[in-house]
Amino acid sequence: MNYTLPGQIEALEAVELGRIIAREAGPRGIRQEPHSHGFDAKTTFKGVIIANNIYARNTAEGGLRTGAADLVGFGRLYITNPDLAERFQNDWSVEPMAGHEVYKNSALGGKFYNDYPSYQFKN
Repeated sequence: MNYTLPGQIEALEAVELGRIIAREAGPRGIRQEPHSHGFDAKTTFKGVIIANNIYARNTAEGGLRTGAADLVGFGRLYITNPDLAERFQNDWSVEPMAGHEVYKNSALGGKFYNDYPSYQFKN
């Protein structure tokens, strides 16, 4: 269910819901706006906010640091970066997310979905 209209998140606070998973997405799962509305939910909802969808490392860390989110999830970014946490920890480069053809083309037979390599050091 989408809770995006004014007052809807406040209504969830009234029923003492434990958490909100704020997945920001437009058509095809791509966030259309630069502003992160998932981080706005914490201004009216006092439970746990789990923000998810197409965050860059600095945006996610900012949301956590300011308390706008309690947890930030990275889904598709993990597919092209199976060692994403280690890349963040070591300030290694991050590969861009895979295109939608990886998820929707059954002719690929799973190729690219689970065979991206871990970080490779360059000499």
